[in-house]
Amino acid sequence: MAARLANRVLDDREWVDTRVKVFTRDLAMFQGIADVTIEETDGDVLHYPGNLIFTLLFERTSDGWKSTSGAITSGPYETADHG
Repeated sequence: MAARLANRVLDDREWVDTRVKVFTRDLAMFQGIADVTIEETDGDVLHYPGNLIFTLLFERTSDGWKSTSGAITSGPYETADHG
């Protein structure tokens, strides 16, 4: 998954669901589920139909909120032919 995201030239994302859980005044977690279409540098087009899940932990610093850890998971993707 990380290699696919690093190889993208276009990322069209629509959030299906988003949630924020606040643990303390300085620690919060964002979870979002997205419908995503990614075009890769080799021309492949991948569509994740509402099953790409982002989880990010945010901590408040002296410079503001920073994402300090996270994960991206997904279900299967569909391919599209643009030829």
